[in-house]
Amino acid sequence: MDMSKLVGSLQIERGLTATFLASNGTDMVFYQRIKNQRVISDAALEGMSIWPPIEYFYYSNTSSGYTVPIRPLYTKADMAANLAWFRRRVDTIAYEMQTIDSPDFYTPFINMLMDWGDSTAIFPPGSKLWTQMLAFSAILRVTEAIGLQRALGSSWFINCHLPPELF
Repeated sequence: MDMSKLVGSLQIERGLTATFLASNGTDMVFYQRIKNQRVISDAALEGMSIWPPIEYFYYSNTSSGYTVPIRPLYTKADMAANLAWFRRRVDTIAYEMQTIDSPDFYTPFINMLMDWGDSTAIFPPGSKLWTQMLAFSAILRVTEAIGLQRALGSSWFINCHLPPELF
């Protein structure tokens, strides 16, 4: 599925970005890995043959003191613009950002994509494909939960602690 490729790619990008932010933007090995992953994410986004009808995406992070107003995601170009905005922040002011900024940005969009995938499946009467779709959805959501733990775990290993605002 096109959607699962994009979700998986954004999950990896989120984790790499979280690790880079945890290093205060100093780990250039992770930065290079992020740049490589961005190319993969962009290709996955471009490969989406159908774009979900996601009307709004809201990004707000009070821990860093900035809020981005609601931005529509009517097209793939809208999503690409949102990704470009966040990536520019990571590229230029990573030292001012916090690890949690990465999950705060990527996670709502990833969840909206997974929800869209779950809600659009239509099966003919008597079809048994729903069990495979249910299993696929469950696996995708498990990878999401594990990915979030990995992103936050990288913060702990780099900083030897988790910021108190995560609790």
